[in-house]
Amino acid sequence: MTIKIGTIIKALRHEHKVTQEELATALGVTPQAISRWESENGYPDIELLPALADFFAVSVDELIGYRQSEREAELSHIKNEIKRLKEVGSPDERISYARKALI
Repeated sequence: MTIKIGTIIKALRHEHKVTQEELATALGVTPQAISRWESENGYPDIELLPALADFFAVSVDELIGYRQSEREAELSHIKNEIKRLKEVGSPDERISYARKALI
């Protein structure tokens, strides 16, 4: 899973019509820090994640791009494909598919 927190911060900031300066002031960081995050040239300190999430009224999971329901759907698809391969495929095919799915 690739974390694209900067892209999410930028989208949330635009959605809430907040400038980089306003967000920086609210978090006690510099506008340059916000710019670095949004350009994916750095990440906010882990201690700032709850404050960022609160600021935008989202969960920390949403802030880092983790969607439980999407992951569960993906795992369900993988399980169903392995079951299907169990009926029509070889053990090697199941193992190969499972390895690729885990990556």
